[in-house]
Amino acid sequence: MSLPTAHSGSQAHVARNVEDITKEAQEYDYDASISIKKWLRTAHNILRQAEVYGREGNDEETYFLLFRHAHLVLTNIAVHPEARIEPYRRAVAEQEQLVKSNLRVMEALKPRINKRYERYQEIYRQREAYRASAQRQPSAPHTPFIDDHIQTLEPRENGELAVRLAQKEARRRSGAYTAGQYRYDREDQRRMREPLGGRSYEYSDDVKDDLSRRLQEVRARVDRPYSHTDSRASQSSVEARHANYCYPSVPPKGALSQPWQSSLSPPSPRLPSYQESSYGRPPSRPPKQSLNYDQSITQPPSIPSKDAFISPSPPPKSETPPSSNYRFKTAATTESGAPLRTLFLPPALRHRFLQIAQPNTRRNLETCGILAGSLISNALIISHLVIPSQNSTTDTCEMEDESSLFDFVDQQDLMVFGWIHTHPTQTCFMSSRDLHTQSGYQVMLPESIAIVCAPSQHTQQHHANGGYENGYDSDGDWGCFRLTDPPGLKSILSCTKEGLFHPHEVQNIYTGALRPGHVVEAKGLDFKVVDLREK
Repeated sequence: MSLPTAHSGSQAHVARNVEDITKEAQEYDYDASISIKKWLRTAHNILRQAEVYGREGNDEETYFLLFRHAHLVLTNIAVHPEARIEPYRRAVAEQEQLVKSNLRVMEALKPRINKRYERYQEIYRQREAYRASAQRQPSAPHTPFIDDHIQTLEPRENGELAVRLAQKEARRRSGAYTAGQYRYDREDQRRMREPLGGRSYEYSDDVKDDLSRRLQEVRARVDRPYSHTDSRASQSSVEARHANYCYPSVPPKGALSQPWQSSLSPPSPRLPSYQESSYGRPPSRPPKQSLNYDQSITQPPSIPSKDAFISPSPPPKSETPPSSNYRFKTAATTESGAPLRTLFLPPALRHRFLQIAQPNTRRNLETCGILAGSLISNALIISHLVIPSQNSTTDTCEMEDESSLFDFVDQQDLMVFGWIHTHPTQTCFMSSRDLHTQSGYQVMLPESIAIVCAPSQHTQQHHANGGYENGYDSDGDWGCFRLTDPPGLKSILSCTKEGLFHPHEVQNIYTGALRPGHVVEAKGLDFKVVDLREK
């Protein structure tokens, strides 16, 4: 039931053409009964991930996400029951404008993707011909593919690299904010008009017509003032889903009010940043809450040289290669087989959170925090623990002053990967209310997790649903969970029952996310704590 936002990973070496990508981008579950606020935030997450993949040179994934965003916005969000209700009307219009802005990005990516696919097909034919040859040697030489420079990594065996990439990202972001690179100005708009080689790229009428055809079927059911001239728009949605990959009409040059930030320069187009609508924020917790964000980077500082007369300089540390050179393998899946990208978790985060929660824990009050970080090399890396303003009871923890939280998240360009909270007097489990809160996170990002800490429960038995793996834990029992998909997520989303503790008919409703799941504790992974509560 969640909206998968990535299709690469272990299969990243298998090239796809644009038609294949667009077909797959339209294959997701949508439920109009889910609040439009959640869908708007989902759209925001998709674009943020597209920007990262674009920066790393992953053309296929970038195109996939941009097309999925277009399809979600134009086909579903635009006709959502709440779409014409203020304050969501403006937020929907902003998302539609972003779709139009991103058409030129997709058009720049299209020839790259198809060229890569053609190269892949040619290499495949050569290999097949070689195998069929009677003179084939026992050990055939490897025919390199266009993406052989990208190394696919096993997440559990490369935690140290994840730490180094996270540190590099943190330095990059720090430098970017210091230099003021996160401002949206006319220079960003100029760069958006130069998707290839820094040349001003003017679209001919033929190109505009081609763009207009791409998402016409996607947009066919939306009552918007776009120009639709292609007769194929009247074909059935089923036929279009598997044949036509069409766009809405391209706006006139200069009509793009909010282009993304990053430039589109070789070797791969870079996606412009965007500012999200304030109405596309995470869902309200039922009382537990949700949210969203990401993290930063530049080159590691050089080691200061020692006095040459005292001792020789130490050997330089190996420099962390660009994140575009690596791609963490997707090693886990949902119950339906959908891939889950690896989520790297700082092992010390839980202990630090319990220290922060200690005053509340002594009074038997719950405490909650938000897990945020960055998407790097097809992996999600937690870099921030944010403590929002909250109202706590013995069994609940409701977030307050959401705007302060979202302001921080958006200013830092972070993504939300889930949440953490305490059960001061109870055992480690997901209550009915916890399950409803978690469903909101997973709709927006399938890899989102819920960490439950039960500090009063000291036990030597490993928690069956994802807790610690090495026996006794001085911080008490804990678990790292996600809703099953299926059946758990869909069951919770369709549940209309109220009350703190209410039963659900589905038994296998949630599961552990640690080994063999998609969450990996990365030793040495640093994180920042941001406490937004009033002192």
